Amino acid sequence: MVSLTEVRASNAALTPSTVPKTALFVGATSGIGKYTLTELVSLNLPVKCYVVGRKASEPAMRPVLEALRRKNTQAELVWVEAEVSLLSEVKRVCEFIKQKEERLDLLCLTAGYAPFGGRHDTVEGIEVTHALQYYGRMLFTLSLLPLLRASPSPRVLTVLGGSFLSTNLLVDDLDLRKAGNFGGMRSQTHMSIMNTLFLDRLASDPQNAPV
Repeated sequence: MVSLTEVRASNAALTPSTVPKTALFVGATSGIGKYTLTELVSLNLPVKCYVVGRKASEPAMRPVLEALRRKNTQAELVWVEAEVSLLSEVKRVCEFIKQKEERLDLLCLTAGYAPFGGRHDTVEGIEVTHALQYYGRMLFTLSLLPLLRASPSPRVLTVLGGSFLSTNLLVDDLDLRKAGNFGGMRSQTHMSIMNTLFLDRLASDPQNAPV
């Protein structure tokens, strides 16, 4: 594992020509995503960051973004309101980004949800955890691949329970709808496995070699 010292040294070595100039953050209203956004902007380099979040998150994020703008006057921070547990909203955000940008250097996906209160399907019929941790991430990545491929140094960062990985994939019940299959830990594990398989398949495509 790379040490924290090495990570910080690598970050400090970024320059205006090597920093991810255009980034999209999904899930940066808290946790790892928020800290990643903060660290990137705090490098005091020219960056443009789109920050996607729910309407309910905007009041708490407003002062955070304002503080980051004061800290780095070269940074452009764009708040994009969306409920990304809905795939229709994911599509809308992707179309918005594609209309605004010709390339995307960093796609940071950290949105998540722990379903310990039981199964809850969205109006689109997809369980919330699965929408946030797999289907939404898959759709963001696939939809924005043309912009990522246009970047000289593209990166997709998806953060999701690597310690949950196992070989216990229920291929005959990927959405865990059969009786007894759904649960908080089972859902987290299943989505982690599916994410890994999806990204591994995507990485095997020669067109995505630089990503």
